[in-house]
Amino acid sequence: MITVSAHSPNQRLGGELPGLILSALLAGNQPLTWQDSSAETAYKELITHTMPSAEDDETEMGTVVLKFKTAGQADKGPFSKWNMTALGENADNEYFVLSALESRRAFAALVTDYGDRSQAGSWNHPESWAKALDKIRDVTIFGVEDRFDASLSDLAFETVEPIDVVLWPTSLLATAAANRVAAQRLGELRELVDTAAIADDGITILDEDPRPDTLLMRVNATRGLLDELLRHPYVERIRGPLTPYLSPNHLLADGKRFDPLPADGAAIGVIDDTVLTANPWMRNVLRASASFPADYAFA
Repeated sequence: MITVSAHSPNQRLGGELPGLILSALLAGNQPLTWQDSSAETAYKELITHTMPSAEDDETEMGTVVLKFKTAGQADKGPFSKWNMTALGENADNEYFVLSALESRRAFAALVTDYGDRSQAGSWNHPESWAKALDKIRDVTIFGVEDRFDASLSDLAFETVEPIDVVLWPTSLLATAAANRVAAQRLGELRELVDTAAIADDGITILDEDPRPDTLLMRVNATRGLLDELLRHPYVERIRGPLTPYLSPNHLLADGKRFDPLPADGAAIGVIDDTVLTANPWMRNVLRASASFPADYAFA
C-alpha cells in the first residue's frame, strides 16, 4: 500500500496538500460521510454495502471517481497529463475525474515530489503541475453515498423497480470523442444489466438517452443490481423516476383558463440560442427569428 506522510506548507506558493488523503484513496478506506440525513437513512434501509476496509487490497478499487476540492477554480490542464479523465465540476470548486489505480499511484508519487521540493533536484516536473497541486485542498472518493438519491427510499424493491441511472456527461470532450465515449459507457452499463438479467428476467432496460449532455439509462432493477450500479464509476447519480406530485386538491381543482393571445399584442424581443420557429412549443407565438451578427460563425 502506498502511503504519503503529511508535508509542510509550500512556502513559495503558500499552500498545503493534505497528506493523509492519499493513503485513504489508494487503499479505499475512505469513510462514508453524509450531507443529507434522510438520504443516509434511506440508503441504510435499502443496502448494507460499505466501502472497502483498510484491510482490502488496493487493487480491488480499480477505476474510481475522485473529487478534488480546490481553492478557486481547478487548473484542469495537468489532470489529463496525470492520466485522469475529466467528468465535471460544480460551483463549489469541486472537480471530478475518472482515475485508474495506475494514475493514483503516479499521483501519489508526484505529491511526494511536491512535498520534497525544498531539496535540490527533487522537482523535475512542469511548474504548472506544482501550481495545480498547490490549489488542492482535499481529495475524496466519489462513492456510493454520493450516487444515492433519497428518492430511492420510495421504492420497495420487493421484485424490480424502475430507476433512472444518470451517467457522467461526456460533453467536456471534443464532439466526436464525446459521442464515442458516451456510447462506450452506455454499452458497458448495458452489459452489466444484461448479465444481471440472466438471473432475473424482470430486469430490463426501459429506455436510454445517448446524448453526451444528458446520458441516462432507465432500468427495471433489483436491489442487487442497484447495489452494483451504485458502485460503478460511470454513474453520477441514481434516482427514482421523476414524477409530478399530485394531491386530491390538484385533481379536484378547476383548471386555469388562459385567454388566447391577441393578434395585436405587444411584441417582445428574446435573446437566446434556442428560440426557433421549428420549435413546436413556439407555434403561433414566435413570429420570426434571426442570428446576429449575420456573418458570424457560431461554434
